[in-house]
Amino acid sequence: MNNKQEYNKVFIESFSISESALNKTLRCSDKICYGTRQILDVGQRFGIQSIFTAASYNMPISHKDGTQVLGVANNAAFRDSLVPSGIEILKEGYVSGLNGLLLGFASHRDMDAACLLGTMPHYAQAIPNPKVSREIVLTLGRILNFEVDMNEIDDAAEKMEDTMEEIEEQIQKAFSHMEDIPEGDLPLGKIEEDKVPQYAMERIEKLFQEILRSVSQGQFQQKANELKKELDQWNLYQFYEDRFLDLFKSDTEGGG
Repeated sequence: MNNKQEYNKVFIESFSISESALNKTLRCSDKICYGTRQILDVGQRFGIQSIFTAASYNMPISHKDGTQVLGVANNAAFRDSLVPSGIEILKEGYVSGLNGLLLGFASHRDMDAACLLGTMPHYAQAIPNPKVSREIVLTLGRILNFEVDMNEIDDAAEKMEDTMEEIEEQIQKAFSHMEDIPEGDLPLGKIEEDKVPQYAMERIEKLFQEILRSVSQGQFQQKANELKKELDQWNLYQFYEDRFLDLFKSDTEGGG
């Protein structure tokens, strides 16, 4: 079991071990553990009793689906208090990084802590998603009884939706003009036509991730060529150009 899986399992399933044992089990670096404790120290000096963190939660959904806010907490009473605010309790899954560490360490200081997770599509995980941010802010407003001017984030969410719609329309348009699709590129027998945009974006996202995991210059170039071909096939290069070119910048900086 790798480090990430270990601390994810600890935070979702149990908060009963000691802080020293938690450090050892997580194998987190001194810097990360020290930083987490420092954050909690500051909170306690100001008399903070409850902590909220937030993140996105990738799911196999469409961007057209509404955003659901899921919740995880470090004790049952605090967890149950989230439900009246419209939060669905996450039954299983992972809370990683600082979000998970704060929940784990806070439990050993008798501090309530929860992580709010806004659902978003797998295929859009690398795209800024103000719709998720908006739902989390609104949810926090209900919990803590405050209001925020949402005009700016509403505008950003609308623009993001327009971009996603444009990408889907471009994919559908390209698909309708395809006469011969290479075997294996698009499993037509396995997906419905209205699912093609989601399939295409998931495939593109997968290629981006494979490039980032490339272990050699040859593999990097091969995957980059595949990605460029995929983007051109759907006429989507203009939407992904900056991100695509950044891959080469990162590769150069990394000495690849």
